[in-house]
Amino acid sequence: MPLNLVIDFPEDEDEPWVIEHRIFDVLSEYLQPTSQASPAEVALKFNELFQLNQRENEKANPEGFLWQLWDIVFNVAEQVPYSHTSQDRLVELIAALRDAHFQPNPFAELKCMGPALTERFNQISTEPPTSDDGEGSNPWKNLNALAARLTRAGFGVRSRDAVIAFSLALENRPHPRSRAYQERGRALNFHVPIAADWMQKCARELYLQMKSGESVEGPPWKGKRGIFDERWNFWKEQFGDIAEREDACEDAVREGARLAAQKMIEAESSDDV
Repeated sequence: MPLNLVIDFPEDEDEPWVIEHRIFDVLSEYLQPTSQASPAEVALKFNELFQLNQRENEKANPEGFLWQLWDIVFNVAEQVPYSHTSQDRLVELIAALRDAHFQPNPFAELKCMGPALTERFNQISTEPPTSDDGEGSNPWKNLNALAARLTRAGFGVRSRDAVIAFSLALENRPHPRSRAYQERGRALNFHVPIAADWMQKCARELYLQMKSGESVEGPPWKGKRGIFDERWNFWKEQFGDIAEREDACEDAVREGARLAAQKMIEAESSDDV
């Protein structure tokens, strides 16, 4: 089934040719399940657009093009279902941009990518979807899946995004005596799989960053930000509790929580930590 990818670009009567449309068309075609284009071929097309933009616009700022590119990439990424193979294709494309052999390579340092992804996250609602929303249609879930893939692939540990996901899933479970306790299933069945996916993909990377003391971002817990031993252990306990005792969660969600806790244990027991 083809991906229905759309972006509503603002109309500008003074701009007869808009670079954003060209970027989107190339990216959308590449991500379709039937596409035969290689990541290297698409990287070359993006470089051609970059060079064309620089030649045709005397005031063109290289970073301006990169911001446009990454904004479109992540706008599209939030539309790609979290388990779709095109999520991996996106990661492969980013690697191809970074490693491309053309010189000069404006994408070699992946400038503006991290801030653009953070900005995109800040624009998305974290609320669970309604029952009318289709499977795989939630931007928050889809973009988290990509961020976890990027972390696993070595593009830097997106610990801020991970901590937010863990906080939403594990640190806000309602007390059994509260009114919210009876309605907890909707939030848990949405947020726990996102958090579990992070651990299943990146427990090792997150654990190493915790041990290095470099994780200091995200919402605080007990007055402290980032990932630290007490918080890590709390998350592990919560995953275990959900897996064993949380009857408001679907079976698949509980199994995902069990696998996440197991990945945390494996990360802790690695010989080379």
